[in-house]
Amino acid sequence: EEAREIIDIADVYRKMYLEEKETRFVCCSDEFYLLAEREIPTEEEYEDYPQIENGVGLIRQFTEDFLFGAEELDTFPEARTIGLITGHHGANALKAVVERLNEIENLTVKPIVVENRFFGDTVTVTGLLTGSDIIETLHKEKEEGTIYFLPDVLLKHHTDLLLDDVSVDEISEKSGCDIRVIETSGMALADAVAEIREERI
Repeated sequence: EEAREIIDIADVYRKMYLEEKETRFVCCSDEFYLLAEREIPTEEEYEDYPQIENGVGLIRQFTEDFLFGAEELDTFPEARTIGLITGHHGANALKAVVERLNEIENLTVKPIVVENRFFGDTVTVTGLLTGSDIIETLHKEKEEGTIYFLPDVLLKHHTDLLLDDVSVDEISEKSGCDIRVIETSGMALADAVAEIREERI
């Protein structure tokens, strides 16, 4: 409720500044829209993303980059399934991306939402997920033949280790799943999906 009120107040100022100074100036961070379950503003409203490093517009930029990269993804020659490993906030942020991916013929994509037991269930961001929690989730949700994308934002700098020192190989071995690490960007996700399309079962 508080997040919705903050967005509503910000919108009043955004409209005022746009009329008076031809810039919206005030922007809420992405987290407010996720908490309020509100639609993420359009790319135009972010005005070239001047606050992107502060988490303002990351979801919109990711989505737009993905949609651009996925323009020619229309069909798969064989039925494939991809799981996107993510936290609760990440799953909400990926809704438009998942919808677009599931429009592709012969492709099924679903978020694999991991509960953060390591730091506590109030921690819902993807970047703080641990290998042990991912393994536990995959034991419950894994499906034969599914490829699982793990965003590189989960890894310690220049390593293949997650925050609890569990490696990507260990996740794969203990879960029995095909784990693919991908760069955390919309374009990289589109490219990774395109690569799966070219693989033969």
